[in-house]
Amino acid sequence: MVEGGLYITIRVEGGLCITIRVEGGPCNTVMVEGGLYITIRVEGGPCITIRVEGGPCITIRVKGGPCITIRVEGGPCIEIRVEGGPCITIRVEGGPCITIRVEGGPCITIRVEGGPCITIRVEGGPCITITVEGGPCITIRIEGGPCITIRVEGGLCITIRVESGPYITIRVEGGLYITIRVESGPYITIRVEGCPCITIRVEGGPYITIRVEGGLYITIRVEGGPCITIRVEGGPCITIRVEGGLYITIRVEGGLYITIRVEGGPCITIRVEGGLYITIRVKGGPCITIRVESGPCITIRVEGGPYVTIRVEGGLYITIRVEGGPCITIRVEVGPCITIRVEGGPCITIRVEGGPCITIRVEGGPCITIRVEGGLCITIRVEGGPYITIRVEGGPCITIRVEGGPCFTIRVEAGPCITIRVEGGLYITIRVEGCLYTTIRVEGGLYITIRVEGGLYITIRVEGGLYITIRVEGGLYITIRVEGSLYITIRVEGGPCITIRVEGGPCITIRMEGGLCITIRVEGGLYITIRVEGGPCITIREEGGSCITIRVEGGLCITIRVEGGPCITIREEGGPCITIRVEGGPCITIRVEGGPYVTIRVEGGLYITIRVEGGLYITIRVEGGLYITIRVEGGLYITIRVEGGLYITIRVEGGLYITIRVEGGLYITIRVEGSLYITIRVEGGPCITIRVEGGPIITIRVEGGPCITIRVEGGLYITIRVEGGPCITIRVEGGPCITIRVEGGLCITIRVEGDLYITIRVEGGLYITIRVEGGLYITIRVEGGPCITVRVRGGLYITITVEGGQCITIRVEGGPIITIRVEGGLYITIRVEDIWEDV
Repeated sequence: MVEGGLYITIRVEGGLCITIRVEGGPCNTVMVEGGLYITIRVEGGPCITIRVEGGPCITIRVKGGPCITIRVEGGPCIEIRVEGGPCITIRVEGGPCITIRVEGGPCITIRVEGGPCITIRVEGGPCITITVEGGPCITIRIEGGPCITIRVEGGLCITIRVESGPYITIRVEGGLYITIRVESGPYITIRVEGCPCITIRVEGGPYITIRVEGGLYITIRVEGGPCITIRVEGGPCITIRVEGGLYITIRVEGGLYITIRVEGGPCITIRVEGGLYITIRVKGGPCITIRVESGPCITIRVEGGPYVTIRVEGGLYITIRVEGGPCITIRVEVGPCITIRVEGGPCITIRVEGGPCITIRVEGGPCITIRVEGGLCITIRVEGGPYITIRVEGGPCITIRVEGGPCFTIRVEAGPCITIRVEGGLYITIRVEGCLYTTIRVEGGLYITIRVEGGLYITIRVEGGLYITIRVEGGLYITIRVEGSLYITIRVEGGPCITIRVEGGPCITIRMEGGLCITIRVEGGLYITIRVEGGPCITIREEGGSCITIRVEGGLCITIRVEGGPCITIREEGGPCITIRVEGGPCITIRVEGGPYVTIRVEGGLYITIRVEGGLYITIRVEGGLYITIRVEGGLYITIRVEGGLYITIRVEGGLYITIRVEGGLYITIRVEGSLYITIRVEGGPCITIRVEGGPIITIRVEGGPCITIRVEGGLYITIRVEGGPCITIRVEGGPCITIRVEGGLCITIRVEGDLYITIRVEGGLYITIRVEGGLYITIRVEGGPCITVRVRGGLYITITVEGGQCITIRVEGGPIITIRVEGGLYITIRVEDIWEDV
């Protein structure tokens, strides 16, 4: 204990239970190297420097005094508290359970490298910088203070909360379960790269920038503050909500289940590229621009605000609703089941290209222009408003209704089952070219012109269709029914009992050569191609969707069902009793060659590819995900289930009774080659890689944790379980009955090569490395403690137990019946090389 004095220097090397207390006196220096249970307390005095190396359970408290520097290297259970004093610098390297609290004082710098369970709290003080690298369970809280910078790299369960303070910058790279909350403060910048389960909330503060790259279950909420920019790349289940604000820009690239809501604020720009189940809602604010590229199930709603521009390119089940606001422009390119509703507002322009099931409703507003190119089941309704122009090119089952308003122009080119109804209008022009089952009704109007040219020559029952070609050569009990479709081609050569039914859908091509009891049903779709060659009892059903291709060559009892989803390709060659079901999701490719009893089910996903070649009783199920690839070649009783995830790749070649289950994850890769009774289960966690080659009855379970790599080559009865913890690597080569369990921890590496009855258990730790090569009945248990290294090479009945401690190294080479137990210690090294020595 030191009270008063000038230029105080304290240095302690080694020792246990060290306590240092300094009161008053500027220019204090405290240095401690090696020790356990260290307590340092400094009150008053500027220019304070504290450095601690090694030793767990470190407590540092500083009260008052500017220019404070604290550095701690290694040691768990570190607690640092600083009250008052500007120019504070804190650096911590290694050591879990770190707590840092700073109250008042500008120019604060905090840096933490490695160590889980990190807590940082800062109250008041401008110019704050916080950097955290590695370590799960990170909590950062800042209250007040401008010029705040927070950077986090790699970590699990990260929480960041900032209350007031301008010039805030937050950057997070790689992590799981991230929560960011910012309350007021202008010039806010948030950037997140690769990590699922991200939550960002910002309240008040202009000039807000949010960027997210590759993540799962992303939620962004912004309240108040003009000049908001939000950018999201990749990651399904994205939710963006903005309330009030000026100059708002939102951009989303590739994602699933996207929801965007904006209330108030002029000059709004929203852009979405590639996504599924997109919902956009905008309330109030002029100068609104919305652009969506590809993605089915899109919903856009705009209330009030002039100068609204909406553009949609390629999508399925699109709904657009606009209420009030002049100068509205809506453009939709390719996408079935489109609904557009506009209420009030002059100078309205609506353009739709391709896509069946289109509905357009306009109420009030002069100078209305509607153009539709290629679509099915089109409905257009206009109430009031002069100078209306409607043009439709291609598409059966068209309904047009106009009430009131002079100067109408309606033009329809090619499309059967057309119904046109006009009530009260002046200068009406209707033109129909080459259509079937056309109905035109006009009530009250002046200068009406109706023109119909051409028709359709259909053979075999067709109701409402255009450019349909049907060819049948040698067949029995063939039934073909087509209702309201465009550019349909059906060709059948031989094969009895064939039934083909198509309801709505342009550009459909069906070809069949030889087959028994074949049934094909297509309802509302775009650019669909189906080809079947040989194979009895084939059933194909497709409802809605664009660019779908199905090819089947030889097979028994094959059933394929596709409901909604663009760009789907399915190819099956041989193999009885195959069932494939796909519901929604763009760009899906499934290929199956031989193999009985194959079942594949995919519901909502993006860029999914599945390939199966030869196998028995294979079941694959995928529900919602992005860029998923599954490949299986030969094998018996293989089951793969994936629910939600990003960039998942699974490859299995030969094996028996393989089960793989993945639920929500990022960048996961699993590879299995020639194995027996393998079970792999992964739940959450980005960047996971698992590889297994040979070896029966292997079980691997991973729950949460980024950057995990597991590799197993040839082994018997191997069980690996990992729960939480970043950067874990486990490698096992040969050796029966191996069990490895790891729960939490940072940068853990375990390697085992050819052993018998090996059990390794690690619970919470930092930088742990375990390597075992050859031996019998080896058991290693490590609980907590940073920087532990255990190496065993050849031995019999070896048991090593380590609980707590720092920088422990144990090396054993040969020697039967060795037992080593260490409980709490510092810088301990044990080395045994005698084959008959017991320790």
